[in-house]
Amino acid sequence: MTKGEQLLQRYLKGGMAVEEVFELEKEIDNFFQSDAPEDDKKMLGGYMEGFSMLCSTLRKLQVEGRIKELYS
Repeated sequence: MTKGEQLLQRYLKGGMAVEEVFELEKEIDNFFQSDAPEDDKKMLGGYMEGFSMLCSTLRKLQVEGRIKELYS
């Protein structure tokens, strides 16, 4: 299984705490900045719009104080 496939499986599995979502976001960002194969990046990239919206929503809820977990 490629690194891109591993990251995708973690995202699709769900059930992550807020901090885990943000840690996955960092790993995904690092993956896209790496020299990973373009096909792998393209495959994962197809899922990133939804993931980005999730991360944005979680940040907004943190600012509003509607979720307790904070990412530092």
